[in-house]
Amino acid sequence: MAVDQTEAMIAAIKAQLEKERAAEAAKKKREEEEELLKSGSKKKDAETAKANTKLCPRRS
Repeated sequence: MAVDQTEAMIAAIKAQLEKERAAEAAKKKREEEEELLKSGSKKKDAETAKANTKLCPRRS
């Protein structure tokens, strides 16, 4: 009986660790996607500003 309880405890701990690792991986992926969106947005804004300067040059 004690062996069964020990095995059940080990299985529960392994399941918990797997769940935590999956949650960490999902969080990391979400953060990386957010960072890509932010950096992509900044790049797009810079390209738009550069294009606007070419289209509407300042008068000297």
